[in-house]
Amino acid sequence: AVLKAYVDDSGSDRKGPAYVLSGYVSDVDSWDSFAREWDRLLNETPAIKYFKMQEAESGKGQFEGWSDDEIKDKICSLISIVCQYAKNRIECIFWQEHYDIAHTWFLVQMQKQMNPLVFSKVKRIFSNPYFLTFCLMMTDYANRMEMENSSEITDFVFDSQGKLGRNCVKWWKRMHAVLPFERQRKYLPNEPVHRDEQMFLPLQAADLIAWQTRRRLYEYHDCNIQAKRPELIMLETTPLFPNRWNEGRLREFFAQLLVPVPAEAMLYR
Repeated sequence: AVLKAYVDDSGSDRKGPAYVLSGYVSDVDSWDSFAREWDRLLNETPAIKYFKMQEAESGKGQFEGWSDDEIKDKICSLISIVCQYAKNRIECIFWQEHYDIAHTWFLVQMQKQMNPLVFSKVKRIFSNPYFLTFCLMMTDYANRMEMENSSEITDFVFDSQGKLGRNCVKWWKRMHAVLPFERQRKYLPNEPVHRDEQMFLPLQAADLIAWQTRRRLYEYHDCNIQAKRPELIMLETTPLFPNRWNEGRLREFFAQLLVPVPAEAMLYR
């Protein structure tokens, strides 16, 4: 069986406090049904062309001039479709502080083992936390599928990231070929792709859960707000594959990239 995972990011702009990739997995038929229902709800009065959680929260863009009740009703109706058709929630989350510490340690180790030209390329790709969340999202998911001895394969679809997205796919393919990811090819046989969320409707659902997840982390840890938003409570009814990384786990992953150091000719040809 073939599954599709649709994923969006929140926080890779380095504005803190956490980096989040989150989204949903389901089978192809369920996603087709989801898209029809989502499109129908978008067009219900009051209609919008697309859904973007930041616009809903701020009352701007597609939600300009809407009342709070109208916005809440639209969000809740869309969430009901997500809960009906999504099989699982998936995520990759780590704190900005933890990433900065582990990332600095990793670069120091890499610099000791690489010539300056190669190191500059490594430093550039890891300068944006999106690349690491992109990798860790898929590696953790594949490990989970392996532990469950799953017979399913999954194709990953991420929200468009322009040049960054293209570079991430290129580097993922190189790492996938030479680093400790070989066994995961069974579950992720096809390279990940980036698509426009206005054209691929499941990515709008991924935007919804990514925004809500990061907002919850901010409200709880920075604002000491204990109560969850009702919208998040609804979203959490879909089973979650938790994937949260502290400094120790991040260092362990980076260490896998150091021992052994991949042959430069293979990584950079």
